[in-house]
Amino acid sequence: MEFHVKIAIYKILFITLLLGLFSNVSAQKKRRLVDTSKLKYLECRSEVFDIDDFNTKMGDRIAFSFEETKDDGVIIKRGVSEEHISKDVYKVEFYYESIFPPKPLLYEIYTTYYPSGQIENEMYFLTETDIGLWKEYDESGNIISEVDKDELYKDKFDYNDILLFLDDSNHLKLRTGEGFDDICFGPIDRDGESYWNINVFPSK
Repeated sequence: MEFHVKIAIYKILFITLLLGLFSNVSAQKKRRLVDTSKLKYLECRSEVFDIDDFNTKMGDRIAFSFEETKDDGVIIKRGVSEEHISKDVYKVEFYYESIFPPKPLLYEIYTTYYPSGQIENEMYFLTETDIGLWKEYDESGNIISEVDKDELYKDKFDYNDILLFLDDSNHLKLRTGEGFDDICFGPIDRDGESYWNINVFPSK
């Protein structure tokens, strides 16, 4: 499977480039800017979602989530997804927790929890790109499935190459992480071909 790159840069003009240049890439020559086997800050993940603490911090807020920044710069966002049953009646579908390490680290550690607070899914993202080893658990804490999302990009033009491309084109500064909040990218399939779809937005 070959990956192409489609770039949409939103500035004064809308520009779309389609580059059919990228196929297999030697794994030995790759720079692992994001190495999913060595992710940091995994210890920040809650093994059990503290529902009482969450409800206390939410208080009377209308929103379904809140975030806090730790002293080390880690941002942790916790929230709840609810199903509307009837007027003023809601049922918890799941709780979730997003952990954003301080820059220049760029990935997100995302976890969902059963209504009981037990871990349901462990997932990792790089903007809109699924990365790393995803795990699903039953409510007793047993692993029921594992999927290595990196297998899709093995020996191909992958998200590390995208980061280097964005750094080389001055849309991102990898040393500091500057510009990353204005970028989103992910793989898409169209007409039987796989593409990297990259959106670069103007800085706020």
